[in-house]
Amino acid sequence: MIRRQVVLPVGPDRLWEALTDPDEASGWLGGRIEWEVNEGAPLRFHDDDGRRREGRIDTVRTGRYLRYRWWTVASPVQPVRPGHEAGEAGEAGDTGQAREAGESEVTYLIEPHEDGSRLTIQERGIPTSSPTASLSSGRVLPGDTVSSFSWTRWDDRMVGAWVGLWAANAARASV
Repeated sequence: MIRRQVVLPVGPDRLWEALTDPDEASGWLGGRIEWEVNEGAPLRFHDDDGRRREGRIDTVRTGRYLRYRWWTVASPVQPVRPGHEAGEAGEAGDTGQAREAGESEVTYLIEPHEDGSRLTIQERGIPTSSPTASLSSGRVLPGDTVSSFSWTRWDDRMVGAWVGLWAANAARASV
């Protein structure tokens, strides 16, 4: 499981907007996201490095909490490799294309804080049919541990988004 927590100098409503508006969320996620933030709605994510993810939104508590599941989708020209599974037809957010192992659940929790808002983002792997999938995929699955001190490319993106929110808030305050 990966868990990050930060206090941002913006109110919960502004933070919610930054996390859920497709244009703003795309900036800090590092790719283009397509979603309407409603329970059961599909989501599609196109990473800057060409990978695609699909998923569905599980829980929405506007302005406070969001939970979704997503998974990497095999490229249409790339055959499904051993240790990977096909998507279940009819599932919200699933186009029927092959899923790679490594589905994960992501949650955003926004709490008011005296300095703005506390944001907690957590991503946890969901077990797949292959108990060794995380060994070959590099993905984090339950039982894996990630030091809270290990910095990732995702952390770089989040810091960039936080700096942008801080700068926007400072500009509004000076007007």
